[in-house]
Amino acid sequence: NADDLTKKFKQTLLVGGGIKLPTGSFRTSSSSADMNPSINTGSGSVDFLANVIYTCRYKRFGLNTDVNYRINTTNQQEFAYGNRLTTAAKFFYWKDVSNKFAVLPNAGIMFEHLEKDRHYDEKQNFSGGNITTFTAGVELYIKKINIGITYNQPLSQDLSKSFVKMNRQLSASINFMF
Repeated sequence: NADDLTKKFKQTLLVGGGIKLPTGSFRTSSSSADMNPSINTGSGSVDFLANVIYTCRYKRFGLNTDVNYRINTTNQQEFAYGNRLTTAAKFFYWKDVSNKFAVLPNAGIMFEHLEKDRHYDEKQNFSGGNITTFTAGVELYIKKINIGITYNQPLSQDLSKSFVKMNRQLSASINFMF
């Protein structure tokens, strides 16, 4: 009932899925036993994506929850990135500036779990882990265009046996809704 202007309580459930095709290149060095897959421009594999988004709103205040799961398959070099679970919960405030323009500041928590990468079905010791981040941002809705900017600050992390540390991140997005 998200489009019903007569309702004070609104909710939306979106369920989706997809297939990621290998568009970048994935190369390993035959002279080194250690691989650094993070420097590749692609995974070289076909991967499967599943997503569920639930949003509820009472008047101008709302909660958005998002769950994504990515199943990574093995590429031609017998390497597979670990599967990834990403969950997030964000509180937001909906402010209509005009009938064609809305602003949504938001803040919440995001959690990611990365399974260990595999090479020839052998788990790679220095991969996988968990990270929890505080996230805050703002989204602008202008007719059918959505523009967003998000800041992520790590709260706790244990990535690749603590050899990898994620710093704070700033990301931007533009979406067209049809």
